[in-house]
Amino acid sequence: MIYLLRLLYGWTRNVFARKINLHCLLAALMLATNWPTDCLGADIVWSNTAGGNWNTAANWSPNQIPTASDNAWITNAGTYTVTLN
Repeated sequence: MIYLLRLLYGWTRNVFARKINLHCLLAALMLATNWPTDCLGADIVWSNTAGGNWNTAANWSPNQIPTASDNAWITNAGTYTVTLN
């Protein structure tokens, strides 16, 4: 690890090149840990055409209750009641 840091950061005399190398290292770490996609919300779709409770995971596809970072979609045709409690 020290050799990698020395290679990317220490051997470069140009400050601009050091910043580019450091940004490349950070970008590689973000991609390796799947960081960018972990921050995005999921699309959660209402699947119970008979209606039901918003806080029941079985009423959603995939089976999870939407959080503040998710997109909740209620797009099924018909008339039904979704209860919030």
